[in-house]
Amino acid sequence: MKSILWILCLAAPVAAQEPQLTGVAACNRALELVEKGRATEAVTLLEGARSSIGESDLWLWWGNLGFAQRELRKDLPALEALGKSVELKPDGWFGYYYAQLLHEYGRWDEAMKVLDGPIPASMADRAESLKA
Repeated sequence: MKSILWILCLAAPVAAQEPQLTGVAACNRALELVEKGRATEAVTLLEGARSSIGESDLWLWWGNLGFAQRELRKDLPALEALGKSVELKPDGWFGYYYAQLLHEYGRWDEAMKVLDGPIPASMADRAESLKA
């Protein structure tokens, strides 16, 4: 029994010493967390990493934040974050998700403007379906 308690005591500090992710690595991990249904953790991670994001990667940070908030059904903050992402990188892959959310809010003219802009080839079919 003593050895089991000793092992449990050692495990807790090791978990607490996990390094804080920063920069693009934090953005990538946040996306993985959202895909695993852990959007709340993703938002927390992104908020903690905000100051470590370089100017050229802010679009990714905003987009992942919006994506995570959308999963949490926090649609207005998601709309704002995705909008900032698209503003910073109009040809980024978050444009489709921004347009989709605009569409759901009945803001069709704004959605069409985004969809008529630069959409990555990987999202083209989805964009055309949403336009229809």
